[in-house]
Parts: sequence; structure tokens; C-alpha cells
Amino acid sequence: MNIWLLAAMLALMIFLLVVFLRGILAPLARLIKAARHIAVGDLAERVNESPGDAPEMRMTLGAFNQMAVNLEALLASLADQRRAIDNAALVTEFDLAGIITYANEKFCALTGYRAKDLLGHPHSIINSNEHPHEFFAKLWYTISTGQVWNGEIAIRTRQGKLRWMATAITPVLDVPGKPIKFVAIRFDVTEQRLAKQALRQSHNELEQKVVERTRELEAANSRMAMLSNTDGLTGIANRRRFDEVLTNEWQRAARSRQSLALVMIDVDLFKNYNDHYGHQTGDDCLRKIAEILQTNSRRSSDLAARYGGEEFVMIATDTDAANALQRAEMVRASVEALELPHARSPFERVTISVGVAAMVPDNKHQPEQLIHKADSALYSAKNQGRNRVEISLHSAEDSLASVPNALSTG
Repeated sequence: MNIWLLAAMLALMIFLLVVFLRGILAPLARLIKAARHIAVGDLAERVNESPGDAPEMRMTLGAFNQMAVNLEALLASLADQRRAIDNAALVTEFDLAGIITYANEKFCALTGYRAKDLLGHPHSIINSNEHPHEFFAKLWYTISTGQVWNGEIAIRTRQGKLRWMATAITPVLDVPGKPIKFVAIRFDVTEQRLAKQALRQSHNELEQKVVERTRELEAANSRMAMLSNTDGLTGIANRRRFDEVLTNEWQRAARSRQSLALVMIDVDLFKNYNDHYGHQTGDDCLRKIAEILQTNSRRSSDLAARYGGEEFVMIATDTDAANALQRAEMVRASVEALELPHARSPFERVTISVGVAAMVPDNKHQPEQLIHKADSALYSAKNQGRNRVEISLHSAEDSLASVPNALSTG
């Protein structure tokens, strides 16, 4: 009796265990079936819940179905993003060896390659040879360490055309953070680059034109300044330049307490010369005399100028009366040595009369005082027979002293 009772109880327990296991295993089987469908891409698959399922199992199946919904939505969003990127950019994927594993239609269209011509080949198939080895070495180091690389890369199409790509290469990382593949997104910036180059070239050309124009203007200004300070007939300084230099040198000499000398020159009987030989010959005569004055103005601070008509002046800085007199005599003798015929002169040749003055400028006097002294000395030379040098001595009485001239004939 006891044995039969024990057997009955055991049978009941086995029955109940089978019923329990069926309640557990049935939803698990449905769960496994749904997971397999989702794994092969059937994202719409869901686990059907049964009223006989245990509450805990219904919660598990519900969570699985929600996860499937979220996964489907996420993958749909990623697909939309992929389409958007594929429509906007040139996309390739490549493995750790640089072998192309994916190329979208835009990339194929631009490069001229079909997808099957690219897949399984390294990126060197589009190498432009525009970049040095170090360029790619740095690029590979960046992406192989899990970092994003950004820059411009030149590629060569199947037809041999050069195209410039603004490129971002992003590593796809595994759980430990190591790259398992790379995604390259490119935008064709060839036209923008060419436009920038053209703009840069135009800018450089414009800068060059500005530089050239500036030089031309500077040269023109320099010529204008020179012309404004140069006597048009003789090529030496004009009256304007003389006045400017005399003022500056007077002030400088006053500061340094140095002597400043002025030599005034007049061509003897030049009106008679012009009337007899003509203005063209008269102009040639003035040019020859100007050349002699220029030759005798050796120092950069000295100045020879045409004062007006047949009158000339020489400024000699840091020069006392004795040295000024010596230079004036050299000029007079040089003009006489030209032996230019002058039929209406008692000397029968062109000669000059010269007045010399030298002063140490101070605050009590002005440059006009020096001009007055030299002009008075010149007047004295004229009155004493011409073809001679007279000097004005700086004294309290402002007297004039005549200097004997052995070469003088008047």
C-alpha cells in the first residue's frame, strides 16, 4: 500500500514538473525564435505573449519586444543618416590593412571606378602622388591610435584627373577601444581650391601691380622733386633749391659754429654775347660754365646753382674766406681757360666776375646778410674791370677788400 501511494505521488510530481517546464520553456522557445529572426535582419519580428505565461515571463517578453522596437527605430535612424551621408558625401570604408570594403555611388561616380573595381583593393588605387610618404605615415598613425584625422587629400580618378577632397577618417572602435575598421567621408573641394588659388594669384598680381605702381609714383615724385629743384637749361640746382639749402646750411653752421661761404658769379657782358652769337650759343655757354661749377662742388654738402639769367652761386660748407677765395679763383680761371670766343668783350673770350663772402652764422644775422655781402663783392669785381674775384671781409664796418689776381687782365 505504501509503495502504491509513493508511486502515485511521484507520478503526480512528474506531471506537475512537466506542466511547469512547459510553462517556462514555451515562452523561451518563442523568445529564441524571435531573436533568431531579428538576428538575420527581420526587425519586425516580435514575441507573442500568451495568457498562460507567468507574470515574470510576460515582463521579460515585453522588455524583449520593446528592445526590438527600439533597435528597429535605431537602425532605421542609422539607415536614414547613412542615406543622407551617401547622398551628400563620398564615403568609403576600409580595413586595418587599408583594403576598401565599401564605396558608395557618389565615390564611384567621381572616381570613374565601379564598386567591384574598388572593393578588395587598397586606397593606393586612387593615389595622386601629390603627397609625400610622411603625409600618409602621419595620417595612419593618427587613425591607428583611434583618433579622427581631418585634412585635404588629392586623389587621381580613373581618367587621370586630379581632385582635391576635404576628408574626415573616423576609426570604428571595438569594446577595448581598438580600431576594427575606418570610415572615410569626403567632399570634393577642387573648385573651391582652384577658386582660392585664382583669388590668391589675383591678389598677388594686384599686390605686384600696387608695388610697381608705387615705384612708378615714387620715381615720378622723385623726378618731379628733381625737376622742381633743377634748372631746366643747365641741369644744376635752381634758385628754389639754392634758397632751401642756404637756409638749412645756415642753421646747421650756426649750431656747429662753422664758417659758411657763398660765391656769386656773373658772366661778363653776356647780353652782348647773346646778341652777337645768338641765344642757342648763349645757352651752350651757360651749360659749360654750369659744368665747371658742378665739378668744383666736390663735397655732398656743397651746392652749385643757377641764380637767374647769367648769374650763378656756389655754397661751400665749413669753408673759411681763404679757402672760398681759392675755389672761386679756380672757377674763374677754368671758365677763362675754355677760351670761348667773345667778340664784344675786351678779353675777346668769355669771362666771369666773382664775389665771395664767408661768415660764421649767429642769431643776430640771417642768410640774406651773406647773400648781400657776396653780391656786394661781385658788384665790386664788375666795377674794377671784370674777370676777377673780390671778397667781402666780415668786419664791424662790413668793408670790401680787393684781392690781387695775377691772371686778371681787367
